[in-house]
Amino acid sequence: MKKGTANPISRQSFVTFMGEPVVTTESTIVVNIEIRKHFERAIQEGPATNHVGEMIKAVTTAKWTLELATKSEESTEWYQEHGKYPTSVSIFFRLIGKNSSNADIEKNDRLVALADAAQGTKNQRRNWTIYAVDGEKWEPMSPAEKVKLAAQRGGKATVSYADVSMPNQEMIDYVFEDIYGCGPQLRMVVSKLCEPIENGFAVRSHALLIGKPGAAKSYTLQCAAKLFPNDGAIMWIDGTAMTSAGIIDALKDAETMPRYIFVEEIDKADSAA
Repeated sequence: MKKGTANPISRQSFVTFMGEPVVTTESTIVVNIEIRKHFERAIQEGPATNHVGEMIKAVTTAKWTLELATKSEESTEWYQEHGKYPTSVSIFFRLIGKNSSNADIEKNDRLVALADAAQGTKNQRRNWTIYAVDGEKWEPMSPAEKVKLAAQRGGKATVSYADVSMPNQEMIDYVFEDIYGCGPQLRMVVSKLCEPIENGFAVRSHALLIGKPGAAKSYTLQCAAKLFPNDGAIMWIDGTAMTSAGIIDALKDAETMPRYIFVEEIDKADSAA
């Protein structure tokens, strides 16, 4: 927007998000990003400020920084309206990171984190999408592509998993002894835990516990976790706050990969996650 025109968002309100000009070097990667969203009415300062702040927080790490930018070197505006309302609005970012042999994979993971944060969660929708990365359409790497790249570079293409073994029936009866009248449900849960161990984790299936509050759904999972004392065997996820980028980051930081994932309140999770 040009100065002097009606602007529902003041540039000053975003000054803390704007960084100093970045000088590109061989050791630095600078990625220009445009996100877009359709608006029926003029974009408002409060929600937009919060959304941008949350996106920056979700993407920035010790090695990578996301900050607001301008559309071009000649421009002084960090966002653009594409016509009269209703219309789409663009916000411009730059992602800055350290160059390394795995920089493309790391950049991809930061863009995935931005895509998730831009969309928001099921309980707090933002509905921004990545429109362009360095002026071109962006698609995230598939898991297979990431593994192939790591293997080509002599990296660790495979990961170690937590060691698990199924306890005997006496131990199973003991950990579930406080749960009454749920025999079929407990047998289902135990069978889903036992099945992959028996087939070397070649085949894995899911179990879903449904019931009213106080029906012991969470307690059943807490008891089931006692069957595997190895701390790394189970990954717990809060469905009300889960994002795919958050899960990826948690797995990347784990010393070993979990064998089971327990999700609380999965019905409240965002479908994209």
